[in-house]
Amino acid sequence: MPVEPVFETKIDRVTILDEHGRFDEELGAGLIPDEDVVELYKHMTTCRHLDEIAFKLQRSGRMGTYPENRGQEATSLGAAYALRPDDWLVTCYRENAGLFWRGLPMEYVLLHWMGDERGNQIPEGLNVTPLAIPIGTQMLHATGLAWASKYRGEDGIACTFF
Repeated sequence: MPVEPVFETKIDRVTILDEHGRFDEELGAGLIPDEDVVELYKHMTTCRHLDEIAFKLQRSGRMGTYPENRGQEATSLGAAYALRPDDWLVTCYRENAGLFWRGLPMEYVLLHWMGDERGNQIPEGLNVTPLAIPIGTQMLHATGLAWASKYRGEDGIACTFF
């Protein structure tokens, strides 16, 4: 049986880095207002501080398993910054910065890792899901949310990480 393509597509890549991985001032000009850059940086440092505290609590036996988010703050924060309020952020367990940017109170993540079910009772209207622990399950949740948006005739986005 001959093999023939049944679907072809093209995906465009957008970058603000030059071929050497350095920020290109011309490509990145005006993408993020200066005041937002400052707020994003403050948010990342706050998230890093919380992460360090939580990790120390875990190492001292005062909190259950806690996976560090160190070095991964910008990934989920950048995505959360770009999303609209009606879009969904579907996280795994290292996307605290994005969750907090969307409005999830920090204590919810701490409650979750301390085994308190209230940490998974996400306040309405944030459009974030509870933390997914098994690797990859959040992709199914994001797919369902995206299909629901499409079914309703909306242009919503479901952003996930893996």
